[in-house]
Amino acid sequence: PTEVFPTVSFHHAYGIIFGLLLPLSRGIVSDATPFHGLDAWLARVEESTSLTWLVVTPALLRAWSEYEVYHPLNGKAVRILSAGAPLPAAVAKRVADSTGAEVYEIFGSSETGVAAYRRPLQTDEWKMFAPVHIELAGDVGMLVSSPAVPAGTKASLGDSAELLPDGRFRLLPR
Repeated sequence: PTEVFPTVSFHHAYGIIFGLLLPLSRGIVSDATPFHGLDAWLARVEESTSLTWLVVTPALLRAWSEYEVYHPLNGKAVRILSAGAPLPAAVAKRVADSTGAEVYEIFGSSETGVAAYRRPLQTDEWKMFAPVHIELAGDVGMLVSSPAVPAGTKASLGDSAELLPDGRFRLLPR
């Protein structure tokens, strides 16, 4: 069995996608209790007896990485899914080292939907979800076509990237 513990509200695209809709589509239990602080949330997470996904923001991971008392999550199989802003590698490493969790990062926007993912402790390359397509367009940066973008159009993210031969990409500094 698997459980999902989101700290991200369901009114955010990735909160509803990864915290509610995806788990429900797979018959996975999602904890819908509103987030009211790290201690209460971690206590609920630690009570879980199954594989656990934590759907969080980089801001929460930053706070957690600076937390005085680390919770190693009792050696459970935990995966952390971060989205909403860039996740500093040092923060991902500190949380992963202290909890034993695997860290995943999501790339996208409200306009494009969830476009790509990576495991930041393993690579700086992003892999697009099917059927997302990304291309570069000079001054406007990355253009994305995805199921979230109206057919026949592309959304501009304004990010610069290096497209790799295998279809992955690396984000470049802004």
